[in-house]
Amino acid sequence: MEPMTSRDITLTLLSKLEKILTTKTVCDIVKVPDITMSYNLIVRTKTGLDNEEKTFIIKVSYDINEVSKDEIVDIVAISRITSAIPILIGVKEGEEKMREDIAYRKMGVIAISISAFKRVLEGKQIRFVKDRGIVKAKVKGEELRKRREELGLSLGDVASMLKVSRKTVYEYERGTFEASERTARLLMQYFGEDIIEGVSLEPKIENCKKYLEHRKVSRELIQEKFSVEPKEAYKLERTHGKIALVCNDDEKYLVIPRRRYDENVDKIVNILDVKPLINGE
Repeated sequence: MEPMTSRDITLTLLSKLEKILTTKTVCDIVKVPDITMSYNLIVRTKTGLDNEEKTFIIKVSYDINEVSKDEIVDIVAISRITSAIPILIGVKEGEEKMREDIAYRKMGVIAISISAFKRVLEGKQIRFVKDRGIVKAKVKGEELRKRREELGLSLGDVASMLKVSRKTVYEYERGTFEASERTARLLMQYFGEDIIEGVSLEPKIENCKKYLEHRKVSRELIQEKFSVEPKEAYKLERTHGKIALVCNDDEKYLVIPRRRYDENVDKIVNILDVKPLINGE
């Protein structure tokens, strides 16, 4: 039996994701099976977390560590213009299988397993994040203080329960320290699962800022070539669009070279709620 290629694995993962998404009553989806592109799914759907409609730009990779810097910067740049949420979905992080209760952060973008994405769609929170090899969680500081006092516990009592210093508990309550996975699980055991904040799927733009700066396109060039007044514009490397831009009147555009125009483009601009600017290249 022939071993599966990267494309085979990507298509298998895409099929699984598509099956999960098509069970949703409200879902617009476009599949891009070309593994050289910076995204493989663009989706508009409602999540169970707040029942609000959200748009996701998804890059699928068996190993999330194999997603390139250029691919991540592309989907972050599009998210800057469109407010869509960039997400990586995979099976492994290096040699380790991805856990469904952890969100992994890569250059500020959240990466999760297929089962974790399904949980998000169902309205279940992910409460742990792995960043630079460390799993941690954000404590709801004010809520911890309130529940501690309701139970008649001192800072020292909680410190003994958690096997940390009194100062650490104080900093948890101030919201200045994140908890290790071990400590967070103890906090959830003693004070309830919701004492830990859910992980936001929004990207941390500051982690990608220097790369975005290199992708900025000058206002003069946009004005000259497309006769629009840009507020923000970024060059794209591996997408249908060549440039993503938003204008001073908040109109949003994807500049699409004619040679990159295919049957997916109309669906993509519709889901992202942008206008296409067809370039003659």
